[in-house]
Amino acid sequence: MINNSLLSPLWAILPSYADKIYGAHDRQIEYYAAQSPESIKEKFNCNIDLNDHATVPETFTIREGVGVLPVTGMVIPKSDFFTIFFGGFAALDVLERDFNILVGREDVHTILLDIDSPGGNAFGVEQFANMIFNARDKKTILSITSGMMASAAMWIGAAAHKTYITGEVTVTGSIGTVTTHTDISELNKRIGITQTEIAAGEFKRVPSSLAPLDEKGREVLQDQVNQVNAAFVGDIAKFKNVQPRAVRKMAEGKTFIGSQAIKIGLIDGLSTMGQLFENIGNGVDMIKAVYNNNFNSLQGGQKMTLIEKIANMKAEDVDLYNAMIEKGKIEAKTSMEESLTDVKAVEHAKGIEVGKVEGIETGKAEERARIENLSALSNPACKEMVDKFIADGKTTAPEAAVEILKAQGTTNATKLANLETNSPDALNLENAETIDADGKKKGLKALVADYMAEHKCSKGTAITACAKAHPEAENDFVQIVKRKKY
Repeated sequence: MINNSLLSPLWAILPSYADKIYGAHDRQIEYYAAQSPESIKEKFNCNIDLNDHATVPETFTIREGVGVLPVTGMVIPKSDFFTIFFGGFAALDVLERDFNILVGREDVHTILLDIDSPGGNAFGVEQFANMIFNARDKKTILSITSGMMASAAMWIGAAAHKTYITGEVTVTGSIGTVTTHTDISELNKRIGITQTEIAAGEFKRVPSSLAPLDEKGREVLQDQVNQVNAAFVGDIAKFKNVQPRAVRKMAEGKTFIGSQAIKIGLIDGLSTMGQLFENIGNGVDMIKAVYNNNFNSLQGGQKMTLIEKIANMKAEDVDLYNAMIEKGKIEAKTSMEESLTDVKAVEHAKGIEVGKVEGIETGKAEERARIENLSALSNPACKEMVDKFIADGKTTAPEAAVEILKAQGTTNATKLANLETNSPDALNLENAETIDADGKKKGLKALVADYMAEHKCSKGTAITACAKAHPEAENDFVQIVKRKKY
Protein backbone atom coordinates (compact mmCIF):
# COMPACT_ATOMS: atom_id res chain seq x y z
CA MET A 1 0.00 0.00 0.00
CA ILE A 2 2.95 2.34 0.50
CA ASN A 3 3.76 4.45 -2.54
CA ASN A 4 7.36 3.43 -3.27
CA SER A 5 7.50 5.94 -6.14
CA LEU A 6 8.38 8.46 -3.45
CA LEU A 7 11.77 6.83 -3.10
CA SER A 8 12.77 7.06 -6.76
CA PRO A 9 16.50 7.63 -7.35
CA LEU A 10 15.92 10.13 -10.18
CA TRP A 11 13.84 13.27 -9.91
CA ALA A 12 12.78 16.04 -12.25
CA ILE A 13 11.40 18.32 -9.56
CA LEU A 14 11.98 21.68 -7.91
CA PRO A 15 14.72 21.25 -5.26
CA SER A 16 12.57 22.91 -2.57
CA TYR A 17 10.05 20.07 -2.89
CA ALA A 18 12.59 17.28 -2.39
CA ASP A 19 12.37 17.30 1.42
CA LYS A 20 8.57 17.20 1.26
CA ILE A 21 8.75 13.96 -0.70
CA TYR A 22 10.46 12.05 2.09
CA GLY A 23 8.11 13.60 4.67
CA ALA A 24 5.11 12.34 2.69
CA HIS A 25 6.63 8.87 2.57
CA ASP A 26 7.11 8.85 6.35
CA ARG A 27 3.51 9.93 6.88
CA GLN A 28 2.30 7.10 4.64
CA ILE A 29 4.24 4.59 6.73
CA GLU A 30 2.76 5.95 9.97
CA TYR A 31 -0.78 5.90 8.55
CA TYR A 32 -0.66 2.37 7.16
CA ALA A 33 1.05 1.07 10.30
CA ALA A 34 -2.01 2.08 12.29
CA GLN A 35 -4.71 0.80 9.90
CA SER A 36 -5.24 -2.14 7.58
CA PRO A 37 -6.30 -1.83 3.93
CA GLU A 38 -9.62 -3.53 4.77
CA SER A 39 -10.47 -0.95 7.41
CA ILE A 40 -9.60 1.87 5.04
CA LYS A 41 -11.79 0.44 2.25
CA GLU A 42 -14.64 0.01 4.72
CA LYS A 43 -14.22 3.55 5.99
CA PHE A 44 -14.40 5.02 2.48
CA ASN A 45 -17.06 2.52 1.35
CA CYS A 46 -15.27 1.62 -1.90
CA ASN A 47 -14.30 -1.50 -3.79
CA ILE A 48 -11.53 -0.26 -6.11
CA ASP A 49 -9.21 -2.82 -7.65
CA LEU A 50 -5.93 -0.99 -8.22
CA ASN A 51 -4.95 -3.58 -10.82
CA ASP A 52 -8.06 -2.77 -12.86
CA HIS A 53 -7.98 0.83 -14.10
CA ALA A 54 -11.58 0.55 -15.20
CA THR A 55 -12.60 0.78 -11.53
CA VAL A 56 -10.48 3.91 -10.93
CA PRO A 57 -12.57 7.11 -11.43
CA GLU A 58 -11.85 9.27 -14.48
CA THR A 59 -10.00 12.48 -13.70
CA PHE A 60 -10.98 14.58 -16.74
CA THR A 61 -14.01 16.72 -17.54
CA ILE A 62 -15.45 17.67 -20.93
CA ARG A 63 -16.79 21.14 -21.65
CA GLU A 64 -17.93 22.36 -25.09
CA GLY A 65 -15.79 19.81 -26.92
CA VAL A 66 -12.74 20.54 -24.77
CA GLY A 67 -11.40 17.75 -22.58
CA VAL A 68 -9.72 19.21 -19.50
CA LEU A 69 -7.16 16.85 -17.93
CA PRO A 70 -5.72 18.03 -14.58
CA VAL A 71 -2.03 17.34 -13.91
CA THR A 72 -1.91 18.30 -10.25
CA GLY A 73 0.63 17.57 -7.54
CA MET A 74 3.84 15.62 -7.60
CA VAL A 75 4.34 13.42 -10.66
CA ILE A 76 4.67 9.69 -9.90
CA PRO A 77 4.71 6.64 -12.22
CA LYS A 78 1.82 4.65 -10.68
CA SER A 79 -1.20 5.30 -8.53
CA ASP A 80 -2.07 3.47 -5.33
CA PHE A 81 -4.88 3.52 -2.81
CA PHE A 82 -3.32 6.43 -0.93
CA THR A 83 -2.86 8.69 -3.98
CA ILE A 84 -6.35 7.99 -5.33
CA PHE A 85 -8.22 8.84 -2.13
CA PHE A 86 -5.97 11.48 -0.60
CA GLY A 87 -4.84 13.20 -3.81
CA GLY A 88 -1.82 15.47 -4.18
CA PHE A 89 -0.21 13.31 -6.85
CA ALA A 90 -0.28 13.16 -10.64
CA ALA A 91 -0.07 9.42 -11.33
CA LEU A 92 1.13 8.79 -14.89
CA ASP A 93 -0.69 5.47 -15.31
CA VAL A 94 -4.05 7.18 -14.70
CA LEU A 95 -3.09 10.23 -16.77
CA GLU A 96 -2.12 8.03 -19.73
CA ARG A 97 -5.39 6.14 -19.50
CA ASP A 98 -7.50 9.31 -19.38
CA PHE A 99 -5.50 11.02 -22.12
CA ASN A 100 -6.02 8.08 -24.47
CA ILE A 101 -9.74 8.15 -23.70
CA LEU A 102 -9.92 11.84 -24.68
CA VAL A 103 -7.93 11.23 -27.88
CA GLY A 104 -10.37 8.49 -28.85
CA ARG A 105 -13.57 10.43 -28.17
CA GLU A 106 -15.23 11.96 -31.22
CA ASP A 107 -16.97 14.65 -29.18
CA VAL A 108 -13.59 16.06 -28.07
CA HIS A 109 -11.70 18.28 -30.54
CA THR A 110 -9.29 19.91 -28.06
CA ILE A 111 -7.43 18.55 -25.03
CA LEU A 112 -6.38 21.08 -22.38
CA LEU A 113 -3.78 20.00 -19.83
CA ASP A 114 -4.48 22.01 -16.67
CA ILE A 115 -1.14 21.79 -14.89
CA ASP A 116 -0.14 22.74 -11.36
CA SER A 117 2.85 20.63 -10.42
CA PRO A 118 6.48 21.06 -9.26
CA GLY A 119 7.50 17.93 -11.22
CA GLY A 120 8.44 14.69 -9.57
CA ASN A 121 9.64 11.19 -10.37
CA ALA A 122 11.38 11.05 -13.76
CA PHE A 123 10.30 7.48 -14.52
CA GLY A 124 7.61 7.38 -17.21
CA VAL A 125 7.57 11.12 -17.90
CA GLU A 126 9.39 10.80 -21.23
CA GLN A 127 6.87 8.23 -22.49
CA PHE A 128 3.82 10.28 -21.42
CA ALA A 129 5.23 13.50 -22.90
CA ASN A 130 5.89 11.81 -26.24
CA MET A 131 2.41 10.25 -26.15
CA ILE A 132 1.04 13.80 -25.99
CA PHE A 133 3.36 15.00 -28.75
CA ASN A 134 2.44 12.12 -31.07
CA ALA A 135 -1.28 12.85 -30.59
CA ARG A 136 -0.93 16.40 -31.91
CA ASP A 137 -1.96 15.29 -35.42
CA LYS A 138 -5.23 13.91 -34.01
CA LYS A 139 -6.36 16.67 -31.61
CA THR A 140 -5.52 20.25 -30.77
CA ILE A 141 -3.56 19.98 -27.52
CA LEU A 142 -2.96 22.93 -25.21
CA SER A 143 -1.43 23.25 -21.76
CA ILE A 144 -1.88 25.98 -19.17
CA THR A 145 -0.82 26.73 -15.62
CA SER A 146 -2.10 29.21 -13.08
CA GLY A 147 0.47 28.12 -10.53
CA MET A 148 3.40 25.88 -11.33
CA MET A 149 4.62 23.95 -14.37
CA ALA A 150 8.14 22.94 -13.40
CA SER A 151 10.62 20.21 -14.24
CA ALA A 152 8.77 16.95 -15.07
CA ALA A 153 5.53 18.95 -15.37
CA MET A 154 7.29 21.27 -17.83
CA TRP A 155 8.38 18.18 -19.79
CA ILE A 156 4.71 17.18 -20.04
CA GLY A 157 3.29 20.66 -20.73
CA ALA A 158 5.84 21.50 -23.45
CA ALA A 159 4.59 18.55 -25.53
CA ALA A 160 1.35 20.42 -26.34
CA HIS A 161 0.86 22.53 -29.46
CA LYS A 162 0.83 25.69 -27.31
CA THR A 163 1.67 26.33 -23.66
CA TYR A 164 0.23 29.22 -21.65
CA ILE A 165 0.49 30.88 -18.26
CA THR A 166 -2.41 32.76 -16.68
CA GLY A 167 -0.37 35.65 -15.27
CA GLU A 168 2.89 36.98 -13.92
CA VAL A 169 2.64 35.05 -10.64
CA THR A 170 3.41 31.64 -12.12
CA VAL A 171 6.47 29.40 -12.02
CA THR A 172 7.74 27.48 -15.05
CA GLY A 173 10.99 25.93 -16.25
CA SER A 174 13.37 24.12 -13.89
CA ILE A 175 14.55 21.99 -16.82
CA GLY A 176 17.05 19.69 -15.14
CA THR A 177 17.51 16.42 -13.30
CA VAL A 178 18.58 15.70 -9.72
CA THR A 179 19.36 12.69 -7.58
CA THR A 180 20.45 12.36 -3.95
CA HIS A 181 22.92 10.11 -2.16
CA THR A 182 22.23 9.52 1.54
CA ASP A 183 25.05 8.17 3.71
CA ILE A 184 23.71 6.46 6.85
CA SER A 185 26.99 4.85 7.92
CA GLU A 186 27.59 7.32 10.77
CA LEU A 187 24.00 6.91 11.97
CA ASN A 188 24.42 3.13 12.05
CA LYS A 189 27.58 3.52 14.14
CA ARG A 190 25.79 5.72 16.66
CA ILE A 191 22.92 3.29 17.17
CA GLY A 192 25.15 0.22 17.12
CA ILE A 193 24.09 -1.34 13.81
CA THR A 194 26.56 -3.03 11.47
CA GLN A 195 25.36 -3.80 7.96
CA THR A 196 27.51 -5.75 5.52
CA GLU A 197 26.75 -5.72 1.80
CA ILE A 198 27.63 -8.72 -0.35
CA ALA A 199 27.21 -8.06 -4.06
CA ALA A 200 28.08 -9.62 -7.40
CA GLY A 201 28.99 -7.18 -10.13
CA GLU A 202 31.40 -4.26 -9.93
CA PHE A 203 28.71 -1.57 -9.88
CA LYS A 204 25.93 -3.46 -8.03
CA ARG A 205 26.41 -1.38 -4.87
CA VAL A 206 28.07 1.72 -6.34
CA PRO A 207 27.21 4.00 -4.70
CA SER A 208 26.13 2.56 -1.38
CA SER A 209 24.12 4.28 1.35
CA LEU A 210 26.26 2.43 3.90
CA ALA A 211 29.40 4.38 3.01
CA PRO A 212 30.37 7.96 2.14
CA LEU A 213 30.05 8.90 -1.54
CA ASP A 214 33.38 8.34 -3.30
CA GLU A 215 34.50 9.54 -6.74
CA LYS A 216 33.45 6.31 -8.44
CA GLY A 217 29.97 6.55 -6.95
CA ARG A 218 29.73 10.24 -7.86
CA GLU A 219 30.62 9.43 -11.48
CA VAL A 220 27.91 6.75 -11.63
CA LEU A 221 25.23 9.11 -10.30
CA GLN A 222 26.40 11.97 -12.53
CA ASP A 223 26.22 9.73 -15.61
CA GLN A 224 22.66 8.78 -14.67
CA VAL A 225 21.40 12.35 -14.25
CA ASN A 226 23.24 13.45 -17.40
CA GLN A 227 21.53 10.69 -19.39
CA VAL A 228 18.06 11.64 -18.18
CA ASN A 229 18.76 15.35 -18.66
CA ALA A 230 19.89 14.78 -22.24
CA ALA A 231 16.56 13.09 -22.98
CA PHE A 232 14.75 16.00 -21.26
CA VAL A 233 16.55 18.68 -23.32
CA GLY A 234 16.18 16.69 -26.53
CA ASP A 235 12.42 16.38 -26.07
CA ILE A 236 11.95 20.09 -25.29
CA ALA A 237 13.87 20.92 -28.49
CA LYS A 238 11.69 18.51 -30.48
CA PHE A 239 8.43 19.77 -28.95
CA LYS A 240 9.35 23.42 -29.54
CA ASN A 241 10.90 22.73 -32.98
CA VAL A 242 14.19 24.42 -32.07
CA GLN A 243 17.82 23.39 -31.92
CA PRO A 244 19.11 21.84 -28.66
CA ARG A 245 21.51 24.79 -28.47
CA ALA A 246 18.51 27.12 -28.02
CA VAL A 247 17.04 24.90 -25.28
CA ARG A 248 20.30 24.91 -23.30
CA LYS A 249 19.80 28.63 -22.67
CA MET A 250 16.72 27.70 -20.62
CA ALA A 251 17.89 24.27 -19.43
CA GLU A 252 20.24 25.04 -16.56
CA GLY A 253 17.63 24.19 -13.92
CA LYS A 254 16.50 27.81 -13.69
CA THR A 255 12.89 28.65 -12.86
CA PHE A 256 11.09 31.53 -14.59
CA ILE A 257 8.46 33.84 -13.15
CA GLY A 258 5.58 34.91 -15.38
CA SER A 259 6.52 36.37 -18.77
CA GLN A 260 10.22 35.64 -18.25
CA ALA A 261 9.46 32.23 -19.76
CA ILE A 262 7.71 33.87 -22.74
CA LYS A 263 10.74 36.03 -23.50
CA ILE A 264 13.01 33.00 -23.82
CA GLY A 265 10.48 31.01 -25.87
CA LEU A 266 9.58 28.37 -23.29
CA ILE A 267 5.97 29.59 -22.91
CA ASP A 268 3.84 30.72 -25.87
CA GLY A 269 1.69 33.38 -24.22
CA LEU A 270 -0.52 34.75 -21.45
CA SER A 271 -4.14 33.70 -21.25
CA THR A 272 -6.73 32.90 -18.62
CA MET A 273 -8.63 29.63 -18.77
CA GLY A 274 -11.78 31.60 -19.61
CA GLN A 275 -10.12 33.38 -22.51
CA LEU A 276 -8.94 30.07 -23.93
CA PHE A 277 -12.48 28.67 -23.86
CA GLU A 278 -13.84 31.89 -25.38
CA ASN A 279 -11.36 31.85 -28.24
CA ILE A 280 -11.90 28.13 -28.87
CA GLY A 281 -15.65 28.74 -28.89
CA ASN A 282 -15.23 31.57 -31.40
CA GLY A 283 -13.47 29.21 -33.80
CA VAL A 284 -9.97 30.61 -33.36
CA ASP A 285 -7.28 28.26 -34.66
CA MET A 286 -5.35 27.92 -31.42
CA ILE A 287 -2.43 26.20 -33.12
CA LYS A 288 -1.77 29.09 -35.51
CA ALA A 289 -2.83 31.94 -33.20
CA VAL A 290 -0.03 34.36 -32.28
CA TYR A 291 -0.18 35.69 -28.72
CA ASN A 292 1.27 38.90 -27.30
CA ASN A 293 2.79 39.01 -23.84
CA ASN A 294 -0.35 40.61 -22.43
CA PHE A 295 -3.97 39.64 -21.75
CA ASN A 296 -5.30 41.29 -24.95
CA SER A 297 -3.45 38.86 -27.15
CA LEU A 298 -6.39 37.95 -29.39
CA GLN A 299 -8.30 41.15 -29.98
CA GLY A 300 -12.06 40.65 -30.09
CA GLY A 301 -11.55 36.90 -29.99
CA GLN A 302 -10.72 36.94 -33.71
CA LYS A 303 -7.78 35.22 -35.32
CA MET A 304 -5.02 37.69 -36.21
CA THR A 305 -2.10 36.95 -38.45
CA LEU A 306 1.39 38.04 -37.53
CA ILE A 307 1.34 40.63 -40.33
CA GLU A 308 -1.90 42.11 -38.97
CA LYS A 309 -0.47 42.30 -35.46
CA ILE A 310 2.66 44.07 -36.74
CA ALA A 311 0.51 46.54 -38.68
CA ASN A 312 -1.56 47.27 -35.56
CA MET A 313 1.56 47.80 -33.48
CA LYS A 314 2.97 50.26 -36.03
CA ALA A 315 -0.28 52.24 -36.12
CA GLU A 316 -0.82 52.31 -32.35
CA ASP A 317 2.75 52.85 -31.08
CA VAL A 318 5.36 53.70 -33.69
CA ASP A 319 8.12 54.03 -31.07
CA LEU A 320 7.41 50.51 -29.78
CA TYR A 321 7.30 49.26 -33.36
CA ASN A 322 10.70 50.81 -34.15
CA ALA A 323 12.16 49.46 -30.92
CA MET A 324 10.91 45.95 -31.76
CA ILE A 325 12.36 46.20 -35.27
CA GLU A 326 15.77 47.18 -33.87
CA LYS A 327 15.57 44.40 -31.30
CA GLY A 328 14.71 41.94 -34.05
CA LYS A 329 17.69 43.08 -36.10
CA ILE A 330 20.03 42.60 -33.16
CA GLU A 331 18.60 39.17 -32.31
CA ALA A 332 18.72 38.12 -35.98
CA LYS A 333 22.33 39.27 -36.25
CA THR A 334 23.25 37.43 -33.05
CA SER A 335 21.49 34.27 -34.23
CA MET A 336 23.19 34.48 -37.62
CA GLU A 337 26.59 35.01 -36.01
CA GLU A 338 26.01 31.97 -33.79
CA SER A 339 25.00 29.92 -36.82
CA LEU A 340 28.00 31.16 -38.80
CA THR A 341 30.23 30.35 -35.86
CA ASP A 342 28.89 26.80 -35.83
CA VAL A 343 29.34 26.52 -39.62
CA LYS A 344 32.86 27.94 -39.43
CA ALA A 345 33.72 25.51 -36.66
CA VAL A 346 32.50 22.58 -38.77
CA GLU A 347 34.30 23.81 -41.88
CA HIS A 348 37.44 24.50 -39.86
CA ALA A 349 37.38 20.95 -38.55
CA LYS A 350 36.91 19.62 -42.09
CA GLY A 351 39.76 21.84 -43.29
CA ILE A 352 42.03 20.49 -40.61
CA GLU A 353 41.31 16.91 -41.69
CA VAL A 354 41.85 17.73 -45.38
CA GLY A 355 45.02 19.63 -44.49
CA LYS A 356 46.31 16.65 -42.51
CA VAL A 357 45.85 14.32 -45.50
CA GLU A 358 47.37 16.77 -47.97
CA GLY A 359 50.18 17.58 -45.57
CA ILE A 360 51.04 13.90 -45.12
CA GLU A 361 51.15 13.30 -48.89
CA THR A 362 53.19 16.47 -49.50
CA GLY A 363 55.56 15.50 -46.69
CA LYS A 364 56.05 12.04 -48.17
CA ALA A 365 56.85 13.47 -51.62
CA GLU A 366 59.28 16.03 -50.21
CA GLU A 367 61.04 13.40 -48.10
CA ARG A 368 61.43 11.08 -51.11
CA ALA A 369 62.95 13.96 -53.12
CA ARG A 370 65.29 14.87 -50.24
CA ILE A 371 66.55 11.28 -49.96
CA GLU A 372 67.07 11.02 -53.74
CA ASN A 373 69.04 14.29 -53.81
CA LEU A 374 71.21 13.21 -50.86
CA SER A 375 71.84 9.79 -52.39
CA ALA A 376 73.20 11.51 -55.50
CA LEU A 377 76.00 13.01 -53.36
CA SER A 378 77.07 9.67 -51.94
CA ASN A 379 80.44 8.10 -52.83
CA PRO A 380 82.78 5.76 -50.94
CA ALA A 381 84.59 8.72 -49.35
CA CYS A 382 81.45 10.35 -47.89
CA LYS A 383 78.88 7.51 -47.77
CA GLU A 384 78.81 7.45 -43.97
CA MET A 385 78.10 11.18 -43.80
CA VAL A 386 75.32 10.96 -46.41
CA ASP A 387 73.66 8.06 -44.55
CA LYS A 388 73.57 10.17 -41.37
CA PHE A 389 72.00 13.10 -43.24
CA ILE A 390 69.30 10.79 -44.68
CA ALA A 391 68.54 9.39 -41.21
CA ASP A 392 68.15 12.77 -39.47
CA GLY A 393 65.09 13.56 -41.65
CA LYS A 394 65.87 17.27 -42.06
CA THR A 395 69.22 17.94 -43.77
CA THR A 396 68.76 19.03 -47.41
CA ALA A 397 71.10 18.15 -50.28
CA PRO A 398 72.64 21.69 -50.51
CA GLU A 399 73.27 21.68 -46.75
CA ALA A 400 74.84 18.23 -46.99
CA ALA A 401 77.08 19.28 -49.88
CA VAL A 402 78.50 22.13 -47.82
CA GLU A 403 79.23 19.81 -44.88
CA ILE A 404 80.86 17.21 -47.17
CA LEU A 405 83.13 19.85 -48.74
CA LYS A 406 84.09 21.09 -45.29
CA ALA A 407 84.94 17.56 -44.22
CA GLN A 408 86.95 16.89 -47.37
CA GLY A 409 88.85 20.15 -46.91
CA THR A 410 89.72 19.18 -43.37
CA THR A 411 90.88 15.73 -44.53
CA ASN A 412 93.09 17.16 -47.30
CA ALA A 413 94.63 19.68 -44.95
CA THR A 414 95.37 16.88 -42.48
CA LYS A 415 96.97 14.75 -45.21
CA LEU A 416 99.12 17.68 -46.37
CA ALA A 417 100.23 18.36 -42.81
CA ASN A 418 101.08 14.68 -42.33
CA LEU A 419 103.01 14.65 -45.60
CA GLU A 420 105.05 17.64 -44.60
CA THR A 421 105.69 16.15 -41.17
CA ASN A 422 106.53 12.63 -42.26
CA SER A 423 108.35 13.30 -45.59
CA PRO A 424 112.11 12.58 -45.69
CA ASP A 425 114.57 15.40 -45.40
CA ALA A 426 115.66 17.01 -48.61
CA LEU A 427 119.14 16.26 -49.91
CA ASN A 428 121.85 18.66 -49.00
CA LEU A 429 122.78 19.96 -52.42
CA GLU A 430 126.11 21.18 -51.23
CA ASN A 431 127.17 17.67 -50.08
CA ALA A 432 125.28 15.56 -52.63
CA GLU A 433 127.32 13.59 -55.10
CA THR A 434 125.54 14.48 -58.36
CA ILE A 435 128.60 13.67 -60.68
CA ASP A 436 129.55 10.09 -61.43
CA ALA A 437 133.12 8.69 -61.80
CA ASP A 438 133.27 9.57 -65.50
CA GLY A 439 132.45 13.16 -64.71
CA LYS A 440 128.86 12.91 -65.99
CA LYS A 441 125.81 14.26 -64.11
CA LYS A 442 123.96 11.48 -62.24
CA GLY A 443 120.41 10.66 -63.30
CA LEU A 444 117.39 10.17 -61.02
CA LYS A 445 117.92 6.42 -60.77
CA ALA A 446 121.49 6.84 -59.60
CA LEU A 447 120.47 9.49 -57.08
CA VAL A 448 117.72 7.21 -55.72
CA ALA A 449 120.13 4.29 -55.38
CA ASP A 450 122.66 6.45 -53.53
CA TYR A 451 119.91 7.78 -51.19
CA MET A 452 118.67 4.30 -50.41
CA ALA A 453 122.18 3.10 -49.60
CA GLU A 454 122.91 6.07 -47.40
CA HIS A 455 119.57 6.27 -45.52
CA LYS A 456 118.61 2.61 -45.52
CA CYS A 457 115.06 3.48 -46.66
CA SER A 458 112.53 2.26 -49.18
CA LYS A 459 112.62 3.14 -52.83
CA GLY A 460 109.41 5.19 -52.57
CA THR A 461 110.85 7.31 -49.80
CA ALA A 462 114.07 7.78 -51.75
CA ILE A 463 112.18 8.82 -54.94
CA THR A 464 110.17 11.41 -52.99
CA ALA A 465 113.29 12.87 -51.39
CA CYS A 466 115.30 12.95 -54.62
CA ALA A 467 112.49 14.44 -56.68
CA LYS A 468 112.19 17.21 -54.13
CA ALA A 469 115.96 17.86 -54.00
CA HIS A 470 116.74 17.40 -57.72
CA PRO A 471 113.75 18.58 -59.77
CA GLU A 472 115.88 18.77 -62.89
CA ALA A 473 116.79 15.08 -62.54
CA GLU A 474 113.11 14.21 -62.08
CA ASN A 475 112.25 16.22 -65.19
CA ASP A 476 114.91 14.48 -67.27
CA PHE A 477 113.59 11.10 -66.06
CA VAL A 478 110.03 12.00 -67.05
CA GLN A 479 111.16 13.06 -70.52
CA ILE A 480 113.07 9.81 -71.05
CA VAL A 481 109.97 7.79 -70.03
CA LYS A 482 107.79 9.76 -72.43
CA ARG A 483 110.14 9.19 -75.34
CA LYS A 484 110.20 5.46 -74.68
CA LYS A 485 106.40 5.39 -74.45
CA TYR A 486 105.76 7.26 -77.65
